Amino acid sequence: MRSRFRRPASAKRPVRAARVQRGKRLVLYVLPVGLSLGALAISFPLLIQVTGPLLWGKIALGQTIGSLTSLFVLFGWGVVGPTSVALLKPAERPAYFASSFFSRLAIAAIVVPIGAVVVGLLVRRLEPVIFVSFAAVAVGGLGGSWYFIGEARPDRNLLFDALPRLGGILVGIGVLVYLKSAISYASAQLLGALVAASLSLAVVQRDSAQPLLSSARGALRRLTGQASAVGTAAVAATYTASPVIIMGVIAPTFLAQYALLDKLVKIANTAFSVLLQILQGWVPARSDLAAARRRVAVRLSVGVGTVAAVGWALLLPVVGNLLSGGAISLGPSLSVPSGIAVGLIVISQCTGLVLLASDGRMSVVFVSTLSGAALGIPSILVGAVVFGAVGVAWAVTLSEGVVLAIQIVALARGRRSRVDAPV
Repeated sequence: MRSRFRRPASAKRPVRAARVQRGKRLVLYVLPVGLSLGALAISFPLLIQVTGPLLWGKIALGQTIGSLTSLFVLFGWGVVGPTSVALLKPAERPAYFASSFFSRLAIAAIVVPIGAVVVGLLVRRLEPVIFVSFAAVAVGGLGGSWYFIGEARPDRNLLFDALPRLGGILVGIGVLVYLKSAISYASAQLLGALVAASLSLAVVQRDSAQPLLSSARGALRRLTGQASAVGTAAVAATYTASPVIIMGVIAPTFLAQYALLDKLVKIANTAFSVLLQILQGWVPARSDLAAARRRVAVRLSVGVGTVAAVGWALLLPVVGNLLSGGAISLGPSLSVPSGIAVGLIVISQCTGLVLLASDGRMSVVFVSTLSGAALGIPSILVGAVVFGAVGVAWAVTLSEGVVLAIQIVALARGRRSRVDAPV
């Protein structure tokens, strides 16, 4: 009797094919991050060994200013771009990317030299490797990763953005091993970032029915539409960079220790950004399934964030010791607060850059980020003076908690207003 109700073998094939396809897409999302993190994990101890903790701390400070500059170059597209691309028709997407690219190119011509001057003022040590390391990170804002994520095309993200960058890192690692040259390592990273930006532009041009250069006209005028996203990115960039900058100025003795912690937190955020990338392309793609997908997104982010916080608190001391070759110590007094911060960031990326962004409420994300920075930067200053790296770590955690709390309240109010709205 049971055999009559079995699904025919021919009916099972589409289900299996769909599962295989989903598995392949997941691998394509995870692979770029995994490869990059593996390469960075190898390069960390090598770079510290070649330069020594003191110069490495200065290089890390330059890279932090580079990250800040890169986010200004991105000009908000890294925040709202993936969701905007997902909502556009395929034929409209290349022009959107072109407008973004040429705008970012013009912005880079202004902010990258300014960033280099800031690096020189802060490090007070005119080592060429510090400036090349800064530039290698700063020009990363010209890439097209956010566009490919919005297209839900992780294969393109891998081929035209992640692999060129990875190639630069791997070449740099080879130079570190054989020539012990830190500046050559940084130069290879810079070349990889420039190749990635060029390939992204070329592949999008291939999709376009007209030259992308035609979309450059008036691109700068359209930047006004990025106000909330830019504000969010600018505040987030300044706040994210502030702990390392403050440590370098106020408590340089702890700079190498906190710089390593900051690098590892950024690596963790990069790893967990896979979840964000998937959700940014998935949640807005089907308006008829939006409510159900939003619930799944929240559950996933809370679950992953909780696991991340616990795992980070337990494993960071071991990982920090291995990656620094025992030169820099990161104990539980740092791993616990930074673990909580990592978990909060995972959840707030979903509530802010997926849920609120898909609702068109980037102004709320901006307010939450601004509030977190307004509390966080003074707390970081006090923490650095009184408690050193540990005080800064707890100040960052407090700030991330404020950001998430504001976003949760805004989502709850929005849901209540939809329920109460007249039918």
